[in-house]
Amino acid sequence: MRLSFIAFILSLCTIIQISGAPKKNYSKVEWDLTEIYKNKKAWERGLKSVEKDLKPLQACKGKLTKDVKSLESCLSKMYETGQKLSRIYSWAGLQSATDSLNPGPTELVGKARNMYSRFSQAVSFFEPEIAAAGEKRINKLLKDKRLRPYSQFLRNTLVQSKHILSAEQEKIISAFSPVLGSSGGTFRLLQSADIEWPTVKLSTGEVKIDVPGYTKHRQSSNREDRKKVFDAFYGTLKKYERTFGSTLSQSVQTRTIEAKLRNHDNALSQALGYYQIPQKIYKTLVKEVNNSLPTLHRYLNIRKSMLGLKKQEYIDVYPSVIETKKEYSLDKTREMLISSVAPLGSDYVKRVKDATAKKWMDVYPRKGKTSGAFMSGSIYDLHPYVLLNHQNDYMSASTYAHEWGHALHTIYSNENQPLAKARYSIFIAEIAAIVNEALMLEKLIKETNDDNQKLFYLGYALEFIRGTYFRQTQFSEFELKLHEIVEKGESLSGQRISKVYGDIVKKYYGHDKGIMKVDDKFFTEWAFVGHFYSGFYVYQYSTSISAAFYFVEKILNGDKKELTKYMNVLKAGGSKYPHEILLDAGLDMTKPDAYKAIDRKANLIMDEMENILKKQGRFPLS
Repeated sequence: MRLSFIAFILSLCTIIQISGAPKKNYSKVEWDLTEIYKNKKAWERGLKSVEKDLKPLQACKGKLTKDVKSLESCLSKMYETGQKLSRIYSWAGLQSATDSLNPGPTELVGKARNMYSRFSQAVSFFEPEIAAAGEKRINKLLKDKRLRPYSQFLRNTLVQSKHILSAEQEKIISAFSPVLGSSGGTFRLLQSADIEWPTVKLSTGEVKIDVPGYTKHRQSSNREDRKKVFDAFYGTLKKYERTFGSTLSQSVQTRTIEAKLRNHDNALSQALGYYQIPQKIYKTLVKEVNNSLPTLHRYLNIRKSMLGLKKQEYIDVYPSVIETKKEYSLDKTREMLISSVAPLGSDYVKRVKDATAKKWMDVYPRKGKTSGAFMSGSIYDLHPYVLLNHQNDYMSASTYAHEWGHALHTIYSNENQPLAKARYSIFIAEIAAIVNEALMLEKLIKETNDDNQKLFYLGYALEFIRGTYFRQTQFSEFELKLHEIVEKGESLSGQRISKVYGDIVKKYYGHDKGIMKVDDKFFTEWAFVGHFYSGFYVYQYSTSISAAFYFVEKILNGDKKELTKYMNVLKAGGSKYPHEILLDAGLDMTKPDAYKAIDRKANLIMDEMENILKKQGRFPLS
């Protein structure tokens, strides 16, 4: 069974991928990792220190719940050793992220992983032993204030104990886990290595339509190019429909079987159970997004007008409706963020000013540096680090706001919670990041006088909502449907999976209402989405953006009590289950009201957009 603390150690970063090659060469803005370790020798001493801690941890076996002193001492040792391991992992991982051409950091990451494996084995008895002591015994021990820092860990261990099998059964499942989890690896190998992707001739020249090629060229402003790209990509996926169907079916079946073995109602229950997310949240999300489909259809009609189309097809989803030549330098982006987060209070603004002025970032793209962006905040007694690939465009500026949202969340959490309660779940994490992005967009839309620039920001906001709120829920509904089919004892084939996916896409994009034509040949889109092998993961993007817009709406109304509630979410860390933290802030995501703010905001944005387009004579399309 997975330890909550081990999840704490491994949650080193939150990642957003940014496609595209660097546009320019920039001056260096790099982080200072000497605050973690001064050099490799210091790092190696840290590694040896963790190794020395393993024997005392193993000595806790059989003594954990003997008395308060024993339990407090052993849990303290576990978390302290784990924190050392977080430093070791972070120093090696952050260097590797910025210098992948150098084998040295990669080798150190390997050593860190090996030590993590040894640490995991050393503490593997903690949860089973605590669970075996029983709720009555643990609750009695918890009356002592010395165990308060570990109360959530102990509580969760007892909750999860219902799903722990016998030692022999756990051993068998563990032995089969590499095989049972292999479908995702097969999917990645097939997609990235074994498929012979076609080359097509576009107006810009010949291009290979593999996954990166498709992702880039589906945005082409040339409609004929887009048609060629879609036909080539999905035509190729169709050839492998049976094989992809087999890998995804195996993944769904594995989750379904394990859920039954571990005494869960279904696979969804198991996926949400570790953080005690009510299934009602998932199902309410799907229901409310379906109720909001007229909002999505309204946006698609605006896109249709702006693209000058008489008929809209699925190949028209991705091209930008308006471009901007405006540049967003690092300094300008920092100024924008500082001014945008003013509604979050003077303390938040001061912390953003201070943190962004320090050497906590590696900013610009260069050869050998990983793509995308992430925040690494696993070192409890230090500050977070932020990796960016800033390219002076608005996506880079928005990403800057997003990652610093994660960083400030980490700072507040670490300051207000003990080590054992500091690490927050992904369900909460993305809210803090999206709040920053939404506040930045809000300020820019409000203060921009140029109509075309304002249309750019409005369009960016709507595309953000489409891609996150609607599309990720579309994926979530698809995942739920597949698992329900298998749980009823029915089978999945590639063809059936495509039919399930296609019906959902048609519904979302208004095919039967004449909003957008979705051709059957594009139904294999599911075969290119790797997240489906993680199982019930992507819904958190949708719940997070919903919660973020809920809090932004409340905060911008000027109610100081609502601001306090939001700041308390940031300070709560992992002191409770995420749903409980949001309930304390007045947000119940099992209720429809939690999803109304984003729908209201989308329609307000479209009101403003349509007014500008009407003034320009561009809406509705004649």
